Amino acid sequence: MLRITGFRDLRDWDPDLRAYVPLEPGAGNLCGRCGREHARVYEVTDTESGQARAVGSTCVKRLIAAGEFGADDVALAQRSARKAWRDAKAAALEQATQTLAREITVDVLGLFVRHSVQNQVIDRKNKYTGNAERVLKLSLGAFSAEVWVNVSQREPEAPSSAFTTERALCGIQTLARHMAASALQHGGRPVPKGVRAYDVVEAVSWAVRQAFEPPRALSEVLAA
Repeated sequence: MLRITGFRDLRDWDPDLRAYVPLEPGAGNLCGRCGREHARVYEVTDTESGQARAVGSTCVKRLIAAGEFGADDVALAQRSARKAWRDAKAAALEQATQTLAREITVDVLGLFVRHSVQNQVIDRKNKYTGNAERVLKLSLGAFSAEVWVNVSQREPEAPSSAFTTERALCGIQTLARHMAASALQHGGRPVPKGVRAYDVVEAVSWAVRQAFEPPRALSEVLAA
């Protein structure tokens, strides 16, 4: 009796085509049963001898038809193939998301480097509650962001005595979100199918925030 002890799919998933990319000749695995190349490979173990071999998916189907596997292994073969498809798809989408996010991050950081961020502390009444509040408004070109400031907080190393470093970083991150969303909408970059704009925007915003976390880097980008 044979048992399935492993499975792997050697093909990459293309999120644009929503399909696997065919392997180049010679890139597949030689089947231990028929000797041909296969992209979908099962590890099949003989329960009596303990010997394992790599078998292609077509040969596994033939072995199933011949009654070489138990019922549990038939179900396992199906689950393994489905899981491999889901894993490959998720990995490809994550890679596409991070690639696009890196490209946009470079552009966004370039704007921060070339232009100082205007900052303004505003004391006003909340339009919903009427309570007094303080906000930090950051502006860079056509983009602006506001974050709430706790006026009781002070840090000696903060770029301004009116707000903390943490608040300034939150403002930078929010500003980066707006810039990334605009780049996706108007930047002309194609978004791969299946990639969520939200994930790209969040990846950009965190990358930009991390770039300015050293106090010196933050103080250099904020206009005095």
